[in-house]
Amino acid sequence: MLRDDKALILGLIVDTFGTGAFAASSLIFFVAVRGVDVSEVGLAVTVGTILSFSTLPLAERVVLAIGARNAVAVASAVSTAGLILCGLTVGFWSILAASFVLTVGDRVHSAAWPILASQRFPDSDIAVVFGKFTAIKSATMGTGATLAAVAAYQLGVGAYTLLFVVNMVTTAASILLTLAVPSGRDGGERPSRRLQVWRTLADTRFMTLLISQACLSFVWLAPTTLLPLLIVEHLGLPAGVAALVVAVRYAMIFLLQVPIVNAVHGRSRWWQTAVSSGASLLALVAYLLTLVLAHDSWVMLLILGGCLVSLGEMVARPTGTAWALRIAPSGEASSYMSTFQLASFTPYALAPTLAALAVAHPAVVISILGALVAVGAVASSPLIRQAPLEVSAG
Repeated sequence: MLRDDKALILGLIVDTFGTGAFAASSLIFFVAVRGVDVSEVGLAVTVGTILSFSTLPLAERVVLAIGARNAVAVASAVSTAGLILCGLTVGFWSILAASFVLTVGDRVHSAAWPILASQRFPDSDIAVVFGKFTAIKSATMGTGATLAAVAAYQLGVGAYTLLFVVNMVTTAASILLTLAVPSGRDGGERPSRRLQVWRTLADTRFMTLLISQACLSFVWLAPTTLLPLLIVEHLGLPAGVAALVVAVRYAMIFLLQVPIVNAVHGRSRWWQTAVSSGASLLALVAYLLTLVLAHDSWVMLLILGGCLVSLGEMVARPTGTAWALRIAPSGEASSYMSTFQLASFTPYALAPTLAALAVAHPAVVISILGALVAVGAVASSPLIRQAPLEVSAG
C-alpha cells in the first residue's frame, strides 16, 4: 500500500531521522552547548510553544489555501527557520523566539499531514495507515536516536552541535521530497472553504476525545522530553543513556505498532484508552522505583518504563487520530485536525517546564503525570458505547 508513494515515505524517513537524532538531547543542547540555565530553557520553550497555539486558524487557512501537500512543505520550511534560530540562541528571549517559530511549523504540519495521508490512501482503513506511518517514523527516529547515543558516548558535549546540524539539514531536505509527491490524486477529504477551527470546541464527542488524548500524551512525551534531563541532571547518568532509552522505545514501536493497531482498532475508544492508561501507570511506577532502588537497576527500570509507555502510545495514538477524522463532519477535516493537534502539543508545550521541575522534584512530577493519566481514562468514559472504529477516508 505504501510503496506507491516513495517520495512521501522517503521525505518522512529523512525528516524523522534528523528529529530522532536531536529530540532526546534538544533541551541538553540549550543547557550544555548554549549555556542557558535549565529553568530558563524550560520556561522559554513552554511559553514559545503556547504562543504558537494562537496560529491554529492560520494553520487551517494554509491547508485550505495551498492544499495538504504544499502545506507540509511549508511547515518544513518554517521548522528549518526555527532550527536556525535555535543555533543562534543566547538566552531566554532568543530561545522563546526560536521555539515559537519552530512550533508554528509543527502547527501547520500537524494540521496538514493527516489530510495528506487520507488523500494518498483514500480506499484504506485510515487507522491502519496511521499505524504503518507510525511504525516507519519510529524506525527512523529510533535509528537517529541510536546514532545520537553513539555520538554522545564518543564525542561528549560536542555531539549535541553535530546532532543539531543533522536535524536542520534533514528538515530542509524533506521540503524537496514532499514537493516531489504527486498532487493529482486527491481521493480523500476535500475541506470546506470556511474557517471554523474554534467551532470544533463545541463538539462534545470531539472534545471528549481531545481531552483524553491530551492527558495521555503527557506520559507519551516522557521518554523524549522529561527523562533526558532527569537522567543527566538528577540521576547523574551519562547523556548517552538518555539517547539509548529513546532508541529502545522507538525500536519497540517499529516492531509492534502495526500488529497492535490491527488488533485494537476495532475496539471501542474507551477500551483503547483503558489499556493505554494501565500501561502508562505501570511505566510511572517503574520511573518512581529509580528514585528508591540501587543505582544498578536504574537503566533497566528506565528502559522498562519506556517500553510500557510505548505500549500505551501504540494502542491509543494512531487510533486517536483516526477517531478524530471519523468524528469530523464531511468537508471539515482541516478544522478538526487543526484543533486535534492540541492533544499532542499542549503536553509538548508544558513538558520542558515539567522537565526542569523534575530535576529538583522528580516524584512530584511523576505523581502529576499519574493524575493526568487517571483524568484521561475518566474523560474517555462517554465513549464507552461509541461504535467500534471502522474508518475509510474515501
